Amino acid sequence: MNERDAYMLARALAEVPRRRRFDYATVSAEALRAVTARPMPPDSYVSQDRDTEAVRDLLAKGYRWVRTEGELAIFEKEVAR
Repeated sequence: MNERDAYMLARALAEVPRRRRFDYATVSAEALRAVTARPMPPDSYVSQDRDTEAVRDLLAKGYRWVRTEGELAIFEKEVAR
């Protein structure tokens, strides 16, 4: 490969849009509803079971809720390549 071809290849690769990668996680839709119910009275209590802790853990790790499919809430987080 000559210098001109190498330059053209490098330029073409620089113009290629980078694909984003995501990591996905699911929890029960009911747990998501329990954690995110609004408005919540100041004296309300949300039980700390395994599902609600999983939702809080995902949010703390930077995941975001994308959609709900039936009984599952789907979360995603963009990950580095």
